[in-house]
Amino acid sequence: NHSGSPPATTATPPTQAATARFVSLADRLNPNRPGFDPALRSVWRSMPKAERREIVAEDARRIALVTGRGSDGALPFVADPDDHCETSPTAFAHLAPLLDALITGLPGAKSK
Repeated sequence: NHSGSPPATTATPPTQAATARFVSLADRLNPNRPGFDPALRSVWRSMPKAERREIVAEDARRIALVTGRGSDGALPFVADPDDHCETSPTAFAHLAPLLDALITGLPGAKSK
């Protein structure tokens, strides 16, 4: 809808559907998903194609934003590369039992 007014349907617009987190169009239309939007589902097939295309385009744009986070490497501040490669000893201690269990299951693995 390029007029700036909200869609004529009662479905929740994609930009308002999830204020706390993004919910994809596929999830909003699927009754088996936590983000299901029954109002949108009830009017989806009767919506004008142009309106559906707008919703699909907005969904694709938001998916690109979510999946592209952190991939460009640009930060709004100067970062020390060493700040991004530290792992605490506690984290290693939490992973050690899992890694031991995985290794034990591998063919040819030596037991401790």
